[in-house]
Amino acid sequence: MADEPIVWAGWKFTPVGEKPEELRAYKYYLHRRKRNLLPWGVIAILKDKAPSLVSGTADQSIDDVCIQEILQAIESRRPGYELKQCRNFFVQGLDRGVREGLWSIQVPAPVFTIRRQKALFQPETFIRLPEVRLIQRLLIASWSEPEFFQQSESYLQSLKAIKGFIPGDEYKQLRAGQLLLTAMLYGGLLESQWLYALPSHINAMQANADCCWIDFSKM
Repeated sequence: MADEPIVWAGWKFTPVGEKPEELRAYKYYLHRRKRNLLPWGVIAILKDKAPSLVSGTADQSIDDVCIQEILQAIESRRPGYELKQCRNFFVQGLDRGVREGLWSIQVPAPVFTIRRQKALFQPETFIRLPEVRLIQRLLIASWSEPEFFQQSESYLQSLKAIKGFIPGDEYKQLRAGQLLLTAMLYGGLLESQWLYALPSHINAMQANADCCWIDFSKM
């Protein structure tokens, strides 16, 4: 219609492009089309409440109260994805207008999606729990194993066939493994970045009568 305001170039819409024939590309096309259509609902609200925002016209009557009313209308009864896309479209357009000196308002904050961290305990983790408990019991038993601390040759001999052991250095490897497993089970040494950093920082280990530790925060 001739009396409808022209949409200002500062309102950036997702380009849709040509409709593709290939199925996989068509799915991305539908996603872009959805992202393109959502902001038009925001434009419809702006046409009703503040037409000067739509046309990018300087207007001193646009204040923070007006912006909050528009935000409430935009976010009303919208699911999470639509709320994020519509609010951010509105916020980014306002920010461009404020930078150009069109409106004197406080630009609202955009919505950021925080990636959900994968839970530590997954179904496959629980399947391996009995194995972990067995390793834990064997570790505890090694703490009071006389032959381990006496470096008994018969005790070490039984371990020489294990893959990965370096001949002639069995006791040191056992002791290192004992300390490492203790740190993982009881010291919270679970992050891969700290595990990888451990060999190069082992000389920074500190100890008292009760425990030993490495303060990675000082590295």
